[in-house]
Amino acid sequence: MFNKIDLCGGAPQAEESAGGWRIHLSAKTGEGVDTLRRALLSLAGWQSGGEDVFMARERHLTALGRVAEALGAGRA
Repeated sequence: MFNKIDLCGGAPQAEESAGGWRIHLSAKTGEGVDTLRRALLSLAGWQSGGEDVFMARERHLTALGRVAEALGAGRA
């Protein structure tokens, strides 16, 4: 993950390669956090079925809740 794009004038982006994901964002401004969320959902195997239905086991939902809390804490 590449943070502080607000300092270098970069744009938020997500790049997937053989070595994994590269996420460019700014934790300070929140720019790119949605890009990070989309990448995490992709890694979790979520795909929009047009109905916005997400079926998962309770532990997956709990883990996603913890991620959301951590992202929220990072904005503060």
